[in-house]
Amino acid sequence: MSKIPIWRRYARLWGPDPAADVDDELRFHLDAKIDDLVAQGWNPDAARIEAQRQFGDWKAVREVGERVGIQREKTIERGEFWGAFRQDLRYALRTLRKERGFTIVTVLILALGIAANTAVFSVVNTVLLRPLPFPEAGQLAWLAAGHEAYTKRGKNAGLSGVTYTVDAYEEFQRNNHSFQQITAYNPFFGNNDYTLTGSGEPQPVSGVMVAGNFLPMLGVEPLLGRNFSKEECQKGGPRAALLSYSFWQNQFGGDPAIVGQGITLSKQPMTVAGVLPPTFDFGGVFAPGTKMDV
Repeated sequence: MSKIPIWRRYARLWGPDPAADVDDELRFHLDAKIDDLVAQGWNPDAARIEAQRQFGDWKAVREVGERVGIQREKTIERGEFWGAFRQDLRYALRTLRKERGFTIVTVLILALGIAANTAVFSVVNTVLLRPLPFPEAGQLAWLAAGHEAYTKRGKNAGLSGVTYTVDAYEEFQRNNHSFQQITAYNPFFGNNDYTLTGSGEPQPVSGVMVAGNFLPMLGVEPLLGRNFSKEECQKGGPRAALLSYSFWQNQFGGDPAIVGQGITLSKQPMTVAGVLPPTFDFGGVFAPGTKMDV
């Protein structure tokens, strides 16, 4: 009987090979049976034929053995993985417990890193990844001044270098043949731009000026009240404001009677035309991180 080298039977340089192991084992038992028959006086060729007959369906036995071998290797690999994982975890915990100063610094760095990544992802998700929360958002386009205008206005122009003037916006509207509608808002806003008076202590309020068709073009309907009227959109017309849902709840207690009433913002009286739905977040879409009240 030809002996199978130990290194080939029990060691695999590039990892386990159940199929080769099964072949080696089956050949070992077949050769052992042939040797037994030859010892009983059988001719070697006849002994091989008889051994193969007694052994049965070689292919079927090989397939069963291979499946069992693969399952066994997977069980061993899982056991080794979790064993190594537990050992590494115990070692890490002992090290962290021993070096408490290092542990505190590590936790702080991880906390800051996770917080920073979360904040960056929130902005990227809002601005780039998540679809805009408006009907037919894929048909919306953003108009910005080109590179030539930006260069002409200077590197320190800021928003002025990429936005258009009111005159340019009105010219777009008069000569538009490419878009269903064109609207605009004033990007030069900040927190606490206005002061609400006449309702208790003066309150800082964040607001943004928008064109009359801004909300209708985005498909946003007021929760209460109405959108701006045509007269309110005219230069010198009556002043009006739409309240954000959160501002309406926090400042006016969610009172629906505020619609149609007058408020004073930065000494300018105006009418509350309506209340926007809670799903509309101007800051979340157009200026992530900014809270907009009116």
